[in-house]
Amino acid sequence: MSNAAKGYIAAALGAAAYGLNPLFSLPLYEIGFSPMNVLFYRFFIAAVIVGGMFKCQGGNLLPAKQEIWPLFSGALMMIISSITLFYSYKYVDSGVASTLLFVYPIAVAAVMTCFFKEKLKLGTVLGIALAVPGVVILSLSDSGQPVRWEGVVLALASALSYAIYIVMVRVTGLHNIPAEKISFYTLSIGAVIFLAFFDFSKNFPLPATLTGWGCVILLALLPAVAAFVLTTKAIHLAGATPTAIFGGLEPVVAVICGIVVFHEPFGFTTAAGVLLVIISVIIVILSNSSRKSPAQ
Repeated sequence: MSNAAKGYIAAALGAAAYGLNPLFSLPLYEIGFSPMNVLFYRFFIAAVIVGGMFKCQGGNLLPAKQEIWPLFSGALMMIISSITLFYSYKYVDSGVASTLLFVYPIAVAAVMTCFFKEKLKLGTVLGIALAVPGVVILSLSDSGQPVRWEGVVLALASALSYAIYIVMVRVTGLHNIPAEKISFYTLSIGAVIFLAFFDFSKNFPLPATLTGWGCVILLALLPAVAAFVLTTKAIHLAGATPTAIFGGLEPVVAVICGIVVFHEPFGFTTAAGVLLVIISVIIVILSNSSRKSPAQ
């Protein structure tokens, strides 16, 4: 099997793994966990694993003086993206939220054009022209009930903050720092922030069942660690553009989980919105593929 084929498989599996976020987080909401509780376990366990992996590879986790601010500011944007995404699950179907998050490449192109004078490409314009009606359609509902606008806004805020993080990687000192080190500090800083939101006047929130513990552990292992490792591997083997395109599987997996596991409604309206968003993002990715990714 060629390296490119291995990269495509890794990209598909990585995107699918990230799309499993709702599968493990929503059951924890049902047993009384808040999004902050869920995110603490996800970030803490993943930080231990990623930090251990980096050390085993001979990496140095101590930040240099010039790395401290880029690491902290980058972590802040990723943390905001995670908070807004996980709170959006409380207001809209998980598949819709994951699809709205997937517009982040369009947000990246828009930010680079508006603030860094990057040339606006025809593909970006076409992508935006398709994404806007896609988002509007996803704001409608197949269930007959109005979609909560709070969820749509939170999911789009998650996409924007993640896009800002990607721009920061391109234009700040973050692009000189190993991806594993960035992930470790993002996860560690996030775990500390989420822990600060715990209500210590009550019992420390711990899963009371094996199912609960399974969701906590798998939430860290699959959507966090496995998705990161597989996506990084895919970029090295197949390149950033194919990896980004395979990212379209992420909202597809989330939609399937929502339908099969959580019985979320899925009709023509949702299908049309998902399809428009995925096509629009792929167009933008392809139109900007000539630009070398920092991860390559």
